[in-house]
Amino acid sequence: MADQRAELRARQRQYTLDDAVQALLRRDAESAGKLVTLPVATTSHATTMTDSVAERPAEAPSAVALSAVETLKPRTRAPEPGERIASTDAVLADHAAGRPVDPDELRAARLFAQSPEYRADKMLRLPIPSRGQPAVPSLPKEYRA
Repeated sequence: MADQRAELRARQRQYTLDDAVQALLRRDAESAGKLVTLPVATTSHATTMTDSVAERPAEAPSAVALSAVETLKPRTRAPEPGERIASTDAVLADHAAGRPVDPDELRAARLFAQSPEYRADKMLRLPIPSRGQPAVPSLPKEYRA
């Protein structure tokens, strides 16, 4: 009898008012047809995907191995906006002058020349218009795609 009372007290300590409210709300929702619970899986299913998760390496690679992999990666940095604009201008100028240009570089330069970043840089570098000139002139022909 004392064991049962101790078990009852332990349950009372774990059961809070919030648990009672949630149980009532769940019961009401289920009786109104607003909440449906799915059955619990009775058997475990093994698939190749779940089996592959269980198979893992015995130990993680060491910090030395990770740093060695990092040193093997080529370090490339993205060009600065000014460098990219200058190279685009050079490719477009070479093409306009009739010099041979790599088709991929020309395609990339024409695509970048249509970007808002390139157009904004060109508009900021144009001279300030005097009276009678349009406030936002069109880009020079060699900068258009």
